[in-house]
Amino acid sequence: MQTMIEPEVNQNNIDFRARFESRWYRALANLDIPCLLFWGDSDAVSPTEIPKYLATNVLPKDKVTGKFLQKTGHFLMLEKPSEWATVVSDFVNNQK
Repeated sequence: MQTMIEPEVNQNNIDFRARFESRWYRALANLDIPCLLFWGDSDAVSPTEIPKYLATNVLPKDKVTGKFLQKTGHFLMLEKPSEWATVVSDFVNNQK
């Protein structure tokens, strides 16, 4: 039997994000360090529109690097640990 996610769980997530998004956006817009947006292309929890929006409209363009991991959902580090570790390590090691 397949378990379905209750609608109120999804609504709670929407309510939570609506309460805090504007504060997050203000803080992210002021970042003065490199930022890696690393997302699973099949993330059902946080759709790919989120990092695309952040990279285009919120984060300083000279600070952001974006990467999508193919055929991966919300838990990149669990679903594809080797690929995740390589991308994160490369990003960290290439910072000056």
